Amino acid sequence: MDPTLALKLQLAGAVPCQKVGGVRKSRSSKRVKQFLAALGLAGQFKIASANIDAITESMTDVKAFEQFGAEVEANGEIVPSNFLNLSAAPSADKIPITSALLPNLPDKLVDWMFHVETATVITDSENKGSEMSEETINATIKELQGKGGFICTHTGGFHSDEALAIAMLKLLPDFRKLPIVRSRNKIFWKAATVVVDVSGEYSKEKNIFDHHQKDYDQYYPGRTTTKLSAAGLIYRDFGKELVKTIAEGTGISANEINFEDDATLIKILPQLYANFIEEVDANDTGVDIADDYKYVSRSMLEYRVRKWKPTWQKQASAEEESSGFKYAMSMSAVEFYEQAKYFLHEQYPARKIVDQAQIEGRVMVLSANCPYADHLFAIEEEKKTPENEKVLYVVVGSGNKWKVEARPFKLGSYRLKARVPEKEALEQKVGEGIVMFVHPAGFTSQSLTGKEGAMAMAKAAVEIQA
Repeated sequence: MDPTLALKLQLAGAVPCQKVGGVRKSRSSKRVKQFLAALGLAGQFKIASANIDAITESMTDVKAFEQFGAEVEANGEIVPSNFLNLSAAPSADKIPITSALLPNLPDKLVDWMFHVETATVITDSENKGSEMSEETINATIKELQGKGGFICTHTGGFHSDEALAIAMLKLLPDFRKLPIVRSRNKIFWKAATVVVDVSGEYSKEKNIFDHHQKDYDQYYPGRTTTKLSAAGLIYRDFGKELVKTIAEGTGISANEINFEDDATLIKILPQLYANFIEEVDANDTGVDIADDYKYVSRSMLEYRVRKWKPTWQKQASAEEESSGFKYAMSMSAVEFYEQAKYFLHEQYPARKIVDQAQIEGRVMVLSANCPYADHLFAIEEEKKTPENEKVLYVVVGSGNKWKVEARPFKLGSYRLKARVPEKEALEQKVGEGIVMFVHPAGFTSQSLTGKEGAMAMAKAAVEIQA
């Protein structure tokens, strides 16, 4: 399928699916008609509405998908069964939707991507009164262990480091089929097959990969600037197996790359770390790309686009160049759409929240957990706020989940005007039982006692910095 059309189909809702009987099912015949109409393609299909209804309502197995594909192939120009990459699936019940974004995904890697896409994810709520009971936790653990175990990571806001870390783990056969539990409950940590980005411990031998402990000091070999996040730990400890699996899956033979030769590995693994993984580590552990930078990079779009250029190893045909350009153009259009949507629907409305924020000394209190940094800098610039009166800490949250964040020195920077003091230092001011967590890099912390505790922490932080 034309990659541009694949992306259009995705945006138009061609694959908003739910799982039924272990496979994915289109939500409704109405949805099918909607995406055809959105694409302006409805006139190209000679399928009667009743026929669409019958097909989409019975899409509970792969044969139904194939039937729909056959109907469209006979009467139109698009073959949904190709879009869903059924022919590349390793078994009949595996339908990787990622084929829209990865149209050339090799067959040997489809199983990995399928298990990333369809992984069971169980989230234990952080909201007081909604968290799992100990009885439910034990029953869940018993069920999951009976099926081979599970991966545990933290609940709450998720980040690229644990998302990438678990995606990489699933490339390895031992972890590929494991479900994922997101919880901060130690009972889950102790029972998990693998623990990622939570627990305050690192041990490869015990399959525990966290980086939030106070005495943490793990780096990629030969590097001393960026501490490893969960993603970096997984890559460092399993990098050889991970890259070898990708190599084999994409048709590279042992004669071309000898993964048992250290001299060969040192030419590959550190390069991939420096050019990809380290960016994820740095974003999670708080390392700036430079002491003084000229712009902020939030999408890395240029580097993503470059990957669709013709390779230097092969003379590309005009058709191949066109296809690559169309894919890059589609990707750029999607990125622009997502960025514009974000600024219009998320960033801009947050300005009103920041304008109306309560300021107490050098602490700003927000009424909603909204993006505030851009607006804070802009407002202080507009008001010509003196340096010694600028906000140092931001208190933000809702319900009983409140945190204190340190304001960056420069927009987009991890360098802070004043870091959140360590937990022990705060507790000397506010007492025990109030501070849940302070990030080792000092840019965020969380209260155990809601807004009141967060306010006490922020005011104590200002006093400590005075």
